[in-house]
Amino acid sequence: MMTLKIAGLVGTAIAVAAIALPAAVGAGELEDRVQQLEQELILLRRQLESQVKQAKETADKAIEQAGQQAGVSARLKGPTPIWESEDGRFKAELDGRIHYDIGFFGQNDQAPNSAQRGEDDLSTQSNFRRARFGLKGTMDKDWAYRIIFDAGDSDTSGVVNADVIDIAYLGFHPFKFTLGKHKVPNGMEILTSSNDIPFIERAQVSNISVTTVFGGDEEIGLKRMGFSVGAGGDFWHGRAGTFFDSDDFDGGDMPLSLHARAGVAPVNEDDMMIHLGASGWHLFEPPQRNDATTQSFQLRDRPELRVDGNRLIDTGPSPGSVDDASMWGVELAARWKMAWLMAEYAATTWSQSQDPLDRTVGGGAIEDAEFEGYYVSAGVFLTGESRPYNARDGVWKGLRVRRPFSLSTGGLGAWELLARFSHLNLDDSDAGILGGIEDNWTLGVNWYPNDYVMFKLNYINARIDRENAAGLEIGQNVDIIGLRTAVKW
Repeated sequence: MMTLKIAGLVGTAIAVAAIALPAAVGAGELEDRVQQLEQELILLRRQLESQVKQAKETADKAIEQAGQQAGVSARLKGPTPIWESEDGRFKAELDGRIHYDIGFFGQNDQAPNSAQRGEDDLSTQSNFRRARFGLKGTMDKDWAYRIIFDAGDSDTSGVVNADVIDIAYLGFHPFKFTLGKHKVPNGMEILTSSNDIPFIERAQVSNISVTTVFGGDEEIGLKRMGFSVGAGGDFWHGRAGTFFDSDDFDGGDMPLSLHARAGVAPVNEDDMMIHLGASGWHLFEPPQRNDATTQSFQLRDRPELRVDGNRLIDTGPSPGSVDDASMWGVELAARWKMAWLMAEYAATTWSQSQDPLDRTVGGGAIEDAEFEGYYVSAGVFLTGESRPYNARDGVWKGLRVRRPFSLSTGGLGAWELLARFSHLNLDDSDAGILGGIEDNWTLGVNWYPNDYVMFKLNYINARIDRENAAGLEIGQNVDIIGLRTAVKW
């Protein structure tokens, strides 16, 4: 519209000039005047077009900004889609992993005439150790949530269970308040994600120190319902909380325990890291059934590969009823360029009495049961990577591959060699428990084609020294080859 008006005015001026000028000027001068007016018209049109273009750009930008403020942006973080409001107040992303394991076993019974020969025969099998999927994110910046389910497990593959469901408040920096089903704060290896632990499985002492079977069928694991408070910085971390279990234990009381962990990283640089930590828990109230059934406890574990359900080291149900229990442990980790070291020690004490209904001090008490274990592990990357460490949580984090595997670019991915020795003692003859002693030597090779896919090969030599109630040796030597194929997002 504006263009038409200006063009009309200019055209009118030219017409008037063309009528009036012949009387006053000659033909040559008239032609020059007309050309000058035409040039001025062209200049006016260009100016008008520029103004219209600028106005349009300003309007489009305003519309775009208005749409962004009211909308949600989507992006990819690796293979993971993330949805986030433009003001950063809300965010949601998918979370998941698939760990598929295969195990091969070669057994050498030390006691061929043992009554248990054949009962502890480990079979070559495979399973989805983990098949987790879920959602995590933040609400109004200060609130974080996780809803994750697991369809994998060595015992119940294909059955979907709630793995983690919690909500956390982040607004009071540096503290984090968490409520719901989440990990108990005990042990560096336990708190390191299963995606980021170096070996296929955690060492036996790590599992035994936080998992227990009560009454022969109710298991308390490393993830429980509870409330915890944590905080951390560039050189320290700490977390404590009270936990219980979601099962009702046949209508009886749930267990109640207090857990805590703290540590420091006096050296935390790109090329070097040193981590020192300690943790512990105390079981104030064991699970109590409404009937008079003894509240026995049982500690057991597989030989650091979980494709077969047999446990070669197992206390069996305790002879007495649990009064209370406690654990304490220490941890050490270090990194120097491409090499890393990690070790932990933990000991547990279980107080028990003869009468499950008499929990007074000295009321039919029998000997406390004490167990202990440790492991030492180390590894080195052959392709120049360094294992990442998070001082705020005191754990290893996900590896970043320097040159992802590619036939076109010649990238090899990341290659890692590792070794571990672990020891676990579940014998306490004074308490009437003969669970056995197991020493494991593990050698491993890990290949990470990229940041999201990994292959792990472990060779384990498990040596079990165990006697039955009659004093007969029922231990054995087992050679194990385990292979894990994993993907995370």
